[in-house]
Amino acid sequence: MPELIPGIDQTQALERLGGDWSLLLTLLRKFRELHADSVAEVRGLIEAGDLIGAARVLHTLRGVAGNLGALEIQELASTGEAALKQGRAEAVPAILAPLEKALGAICEAIAGLSPELAPESTPEPAKDTRAPAPAPDSGFEPVLTPLLDLVRTNNLRAMEEFAARRGEITAGMGEEAVQTLADALDLLDFAAAERYLAAMIGSTRRLDKT
Repeated sequence: MPELIPGIDQTQALERLGGDWSLLLTLLRKFRELHADSVAEVRGLIEAGDLIGAARVLHTLRGVAGNLGALEIQELASTGEAALKQGRAEAVPAILAPLEKALGAICEAIAGLSPELAPESTPEPAKDTRAPAPAPDSGFEPVLTPLLDLVRTNNLRAMEEFAARRGEITAGMGEEAVQTLADALDLLDFAAAERYLAAMIGSTRRLDKT
């Protein structure tokens, strides 16, 4: 398979997506949209003295990059985050320079991708073997659990599962709660998504007992 996006392990990412190239393109474009200016944001926060905020931006960038197979960005963001948490802000500029270069190269490559472009020998998308969703009055835990399992393993197919189940989850949990979950998934913040889903499942269990 040719390297269409330098700096990203696209083979690994496609495997985690069941060979769904269009979904990978969507996630990569979302990554560019949300994180292209992350280094500038970190610099601004450091200049303002907000080291906690700067570390938080790097933490998010680290997690999202790791989920998409952008391993160099993941490593550099992790190193910068650790330096800030250790109070070594003076070490961060030397980390941000290569991070900015790597992030810029990936974002430029993503911007140049065509929606119709697909690598040769892309694996066939995995067949959907899910059982039909239960009716709303049978409880929502069976709807939420498969999504939670995907989120816990940082599986990018969680995006697809959520899109398919969003209406059902909204019917049971409400639009506000679902939007919070959607925001976390849009950022590929699987740790936050796991917390929200666990809370939803806990809520449904309490309701079932009443």
